[in-house]
Formats: sequence, C-alpha cells, structure tokens
Amino acid sequence: MIHQRADTVGEEDLQDQLDNQGCHTLKGNGEHPTVQGHSTGDPRAWIERASRGEVPLTAASMLLGLRLAAIEDGAAFLEWPLDNRFLNGVGVVQGGLLASFADSCMAFAVLTLLQPNDSVAGTDLRINFLRAVRSGTLRGEGRVLRRGRRVIYVEATISDEDNKLVARAGSTFQVL
Repeated sequence: MIHQRADTVGEEDLQDQLDNQGCHTLKGNGEHPTVQGHSTGDPRAWIERASRGEVPLTAASMLLGLRLAAIEDGAAFLEWPLDNRFLNGVGVVQGGLLASFADSCMAFAVLTLLQPNDSVAGTDLRINFLRAVRSGTLRGEGRVLRRGRRVIYVEATISDEDNKLVARAGSTFQVL
C-alpha cells in the first residue's frame, strides 16, 4: 500500500511503488496500468487468484489500498481503509474516489461470471451518495443482478463501519 501523500509522490516514485507491488505500466503508448497475470485470458481464474492473495489487484485498486475480502459467483466484497489522502477540502471522502471504489466492487463481481477469453467494458456508472464519511474502513459489495449474453447489470453498496449505507451505485457492462 502506498502511504505517501499523493501530491508528494513523483511519477517515478509512484511507478517504483507499483512495480514493487507487482504492477507494471505499459509506457509510451498511453495505455492504462495492468496487473501481471491478468492477461492470462481467464478473468475468473485471475479474480479467484487475487481473492487468495496470489496475484495483486489492479493498479488503481492498489493506489486506493483496496482489499478483496471475498468473492462468490456474481459477487465481490471489498474493504477500503481510509486515510487523510482521500478527503476533500471539507474533510469528507471525495465522491470520485467513492465512485472508483464502487466501480471496483462491481467490476470484480462481473469477473466472477466471465469465461476464459471473455472481455467486458463498462458502459455507464451511476452513483448516489447517501452519507458523508471521514474515517474508518468502508465495506463494498458488488452484486450482479442480471447477466445476459451481451449485457451484465450490476450494483454496489458501500457501508461504513456501523453498517450505515454511504453510497449505492449501478453499472452496465457489455460483454465484448
């Protein structure tokens, strides 16, 4: 987990930290960071290995410090220990980061249902912020509501340590 403030981390320092955590960035072509082992062509096998701690999560998930607590068919359960890096100017967790957490919960839930060589792309993301949060560990649950041949509907809930609902999100993924 990266413990430095985001505004003090240089690009090379950040890349070194990601490299040390098992990630690599495809440099020079503008592609997003990838995780070693994720390119196996079997997303379900990758998420199962990640749930056992055998391979790292995605680079974005690691930047936030997310932990994959458990998976089951059509569901993923994540934890996000908060710290001051994630607070906005008024002292609450920044909404875009909550959306990223929800997106990770939903994407990992979708991965549990994919077949080898399947690929998906999110086509939308909707989120409702229900409660401000300043500290603690958030719990997220992503759950597939319906999986068709070409479209997957998924929702996520984010709760605080007192099981109070912080946010609810929904997304649609297209099977490519």
